[in-house]
Amino acid sequence: MDLYLTPIARVGGNDQPGLYSLKIAEPTSKAIRSRKIDRLVLYMVMTGDLTLRQDQQDQLLTYLTEFYFQKSGSATAAMRSTAEELNKILLEINLRYAKKGQQVIGWLSLLVFRNTQVYLTHCGPMQAYFVSKAGTQHLYDPSMIGHGLGQRRSTPISFYHLEAAAGDGIYLAAQPPSSWDKGDGFELHKLGADEIQRRLDPRNEPELNVVIIQPKEGSGNFYLTGGEGISSGIESTAFAAEADKSAPYNEKEIEVEEAPPPIAGQKVEGGEIDYGTPLGDAPATAGTISEYESPAAGYKTPASEPHYKDQPPQAQKKDGDSKSIWNAVGVLGAGIIAFLGRLFGGISTLTARALPDAERFDLPSGTMAFMAIFIPILVVGLASGVYFKLGRAAQYENLLAQAQKMAINAENQEDIPTRRKELISLMQFLDQVESIEKNQETQAIRGKATDILDAMDLVKRVNYQPAIEGGLPESVDIRRVLVVDNDLYMLDGNRGSVLHARLTSQGYKPDPSFKCAPTIEEDKLSGPIIDIERWPNGLAPEAEIIAMDASGNLLFCDPEKSPVPGMLYAPPSSRMENLVGMTINQGDVYILDPFSNAVWIYWNGALGEEPELFFDVEIPQLEDVIDITVNNNELYMLHEDGNITLCVYSGIGVAPTRCSQPAYIDFRSGRENQPMELERGYSQVTYNPPPDPSLYLLEPASQSINHFSLRNLAFQKQYLPLQKLQVGEATAFTLDPIKRQFVLAVGDKLYYGIIP
Repeated sequence: MDLYLTPIARVGGNDQPGLYSLKIAEPTSKAIRSRKIDRLVLYMVMTGDLTLRQDQQDQLLTYLTEFYFQKSGSATAAMRSTAEELNKILLEINLRYAKKGQQVIGWLSLLVFRNTQVYLTHCGPMQAYFVSKAGTQHLYDPSMIGHGLGQRRSTPISFYHLEAAAGDGIYLAAQPPSSWDKGDGFELHKLGADEIQRRLDPRNEPELNVVIIQPKEGSGNFYLTGGEGISSGIESTAFAAEADKSAPYNEKEIEVEEAPPPIAGQKVEGGEIDYGTPLGDAPATAGTISEYESPAAGYKTPASEPHYKDQPPQAQKKDGDSKSIWNAVGVLGAGIIAFLGRLFGGISTLTARALPDAERFDLPSGTMAFMAIFIPILVVGLASGVYFKLGRAAQYENLLAQAQKMAINAENQEDIPTRRKELISLMQFLDQVESIEKNQETQAIRGKATDILDAMDLVKRVNYQPAIEGGLPESVDIRRVLVVDNDLYMLDGNRGSVLHARLTSQGYKPDPSFKCAPTIEEDKLSGPIIDIERWPNGLAPEAEIIAMDASGNLLFCDPEKSPVPGMLYAPPSSRMENLVGMTINQGDVYILDPFSNAVWIYWNGALGEEPELFFDVEIPQLEDVIDITVNNNELYMLHEDGNITLCVYSGIGVAPTRCSQPAYIDFRSGRENQPMELERGYSQVTYNPPPDPSLYLLEPASQSINHFSLRNLAFQKQYLPLQKLQVGEATAFTLDPIKRQFVLAVGDKLYYGIIP
């Protein structure tokens, strides 16, 4: 059957596509066997105090479709897992990013079509009306009222099974028509399709949020249509039902700014359908070389300007031009010497004639020595001036022509490793050219070469801007940084205290009244703070962040309150003397204790209760572990040499916790699927939650942030500054997945930039 879908979201009689997110998907060629015949429809509505931008909702649904088609088992089991995954994502957002008293709440209807069989799942108080010749079924669970996804660990879910035929109708509704609420929905089977659409006219139903699905005889296509008489503003679009044989599935980053992958076999341009303008500012996309603008260089290469394949006029001079300049230098030098000879000869003749007893006239030896030294210096100086005036220009033109030739050769080189080497040699050669003269010609060559290298090496350039209004004192050394809504928290490694800044139109403004530091007088903290984390909403005491010293003493800090002291409950096998760090995942607190060769878990933030050891039988060596992060039951430990140990928590005696040391896998051009050799070490690691579950690691020397997938540590991207930042190594970083921003610290300097 073909499926015709008509989404309508309306407020006050006006269509509002941003009120819902709709995803239609076919299995890819890499979908597991039990999912090969499924066709999936996801219909999601955000109902809480806070909401995700439309582009973020689209990204989330793209992730969920890939998640569904990789789940084995029955359709209902895969649907349950998908709903639970969405609940976990929204719960994580609420715990980590939502403001106090506010929540991101999602309602979801998930449909799976298997030929004539239809499996339907509601999460939250979603409603559905199944209209067939036999009558109308109202698929709705009143106990779902007040419940949605993202509010608690358990997932509110209800299942339904239908058998649809051509001519039937399925009406999904987050906000059904008012007449249907009054009971008229049960009479839909008595109405024709045209009459139903007429009754949904904006003049009759100004408030509406429904998706109409109509199965018809066909070849298995999807059609999205505004429907006759329905003012949805969406043109009819068809989707072929064939699986895309050329689109292998792999685990990689889902970028917000890029269009999601097209639905399998889609013949229309544009991939996934765009249902409206994002609710917030969409991330900026990177430009091409023809429109690239560098703030540092202060120029913009116009689109019509030729690249280095076409040599500029300066590089097309003949070899004779260089020789003529050297000839000019020689002629000028000879003329200077002849002039000086005539000058001193005339002076000597004049002196002989003017003075008596001229035959006995002689210059003092000191004067003659001075003239012997001065005259060659004068000649060389004048000749050098001519050379630097004319010779350097000739040298620049010669080197520029060589650079043009090297660039063309590198671009035409088909062997990828050779091309990389030639591009690196070109960049080094350009340094020599620009030591003579740096202009738009050399920068255009460098910019194009950089773009090619970046594409080969999966590099993205981040346009960082100074983050702190007025800057920080030079004595500050930022070692940790957190973004909490519109607040910025920075751990000063020199003082062992936390700084706070609030977001303004000019950047982040320091808050001098904020207090979160060791206070000996009040005995709130016995030592300098070594780590900070965002404190989840709903855990006691209420605070924005938690700070910890090396002995397990705690401070719960909030800009509006005085710090609240606390202390970790020390297990009998540990003295809590040399703690290194902590991380929090879904309310559970993990403490890194290399001195005891342990990672302790305080379940549900119960820091006053005895913790559990993460490991059981197999305990890896932790003495060189410098940072940790957690994804559900997966613990990632970063060692001083930059390598990762991955341990998967079991919690079941018969299946102990297992640890491994996976190698980083390279995916750069010419090095695909090879072990990745680290050129430099990493200093910090952080976990990014779904819809892009992955790891980000800080490479201090290059001031870069490297992006890897989970588990197999497949290299995804390297984020480098658009231009070199403060001299020195990067000392801390964080990312804000809601605003899609990096925050990067270099000593006392702090920068932020949109993730490209």
